Amino acid sequence: MGSFNLQPYKIGIPQSKLDDLKARVASDPLPPVTFEGKHERYGVTRDWMSQLKTAWEAFDWSKEEARLNSFSNYQGTVEHAGHSIRLHFISEQCTANPEAMPLLLLHGWPGSFLEFTGSIKYLKQHFHVVVPSLPGYLFSELPDDMDFSPMDVAATMNELMVNLGYSQYFVQAGDWGAMVARLMAVYFSECKAIHLNFSPVLPIDSYLAPVMPSVLRLRTPQIVKTLTTPLSSLAGLILPPPDQLGLSARDRELMARSNRWNKTGRAYAIEHATRPSTIAHALSASPLALAAWIGEKLLEWTDESPPMDEILALLTAWWTTDTYARSIYAYRHSFGNQPNTKHFERQCYIRVPFGYSSFPKEILPCPKRWVATSGNLLWYREHTRGGHFAAWERPEAFSEDLRDCFAQLAKAGNISFANSKL
Repeated sequence: MGSFNLQPYKIGIPQSKLDDLKARVASDPLPPVTFEGKHERYGVTRDWMSQLKTAWEAFDWSKEEARLNSFSNYQGTVEHAGHSIRLHFISEQCTANPEAMPLLLLHGWPGSFLEFTGSIKYLKQHFHVVVPSLPGYLFSELPDDMDFSPMDVAATMNELMVNLGYSQYFVQAGDWGAMVARLMAVYFSECKAIHLNFSPVLPIDSYLAPVMPSVLRLRTPQIVKTLTTPLSSLAGLILPPPDQLGLSARDRELMARSNRWNKTGRAYAIEHATRPSTIAHALSASPLALAAWIGEKLLEWTDESPPMDEILALLTAWWTTDTYARSIYAYRHSFGNQPNTKHFERQCYIRVPFGYSSFPKEILPCPKRWVATSGNLLWYREHTRGGHFAAWERPEAFSEDLRDCFAQLAKAGNISFANSKL
């Protein structure tokens, strides 16, 4: 506890880095005009990249930096596995209720703490809000001499909350941050309830068993074997037809979207998992290359494309902090055979009160009853708008979900807020 060394932190990108970035953007060439470059189904278009390049050359980071510094930023050092890891985080107190429950918000890839900043003003009316940069992202360190895993992230996040003086807390997360939240709920008693907006699970025992005879007739043994894995590990294979699974019309739409992502949207994750060093060298050499790699996801994974200035703020923060190479370590765990890295695993079943928000443009959406097989699901809400970056895309609706969800989960779990401080 004494080594935490909590200090206020002021974000300040050196002007030399910003000048270097602007020069690189100006000098980076665009590829030649091609058939593929004219069609969104093949990735970012050349026209969009040209617009981004022009806008980035004129982008004023100082305005975004001032906005981020309007929040209460800190750094603290947590001890884990023999390493001292300096972490950045925002901590905003609920002044209306000193006994409010602490709420930890976890981003994923290619996100950052920035995606929650639009929600903080709503959430701090009900919670003490903590929004970290995960290890390796932006202003948080990542050890370069250990194979850091989602379990290591979970341990560092719990250590952060304990060092802040919280004996109990709630967690919200999406993307691979959701796996971290799940691990925190399973392995750390301080985590009393969680809310997710991403949980790619594919239970075979409860819902595929009735259709297994037809699956066995129509599919190869290899495909049948994959049906016990999470959707993100299907390696491009297709699920049984939705009408064989007894799904509602909405569920069928969700599964069709999952199928499309498995067929055409997951190549980046395989590269992250299998050749992280190679892709890190490629994307650390050119800001426009990084913009294409990340921009594709921001366009395809959202219900409505984010404003260009918000995309540029994220890209500028990533480039000037060398985040990309330090951010993709989770993929080799999630796509490999390591234990405790998949939402469907029995040992990752969430026994604490669990809530879930379903957004229609999520990249791997799942039916409610499938999500319920992975935890003690006591609160659930469907939305008609929104995608993978729920807090960024719909901050008011997202914040309302958390308020309603945790109020119900606290009641169901008989959680007392009065004892949150150590």
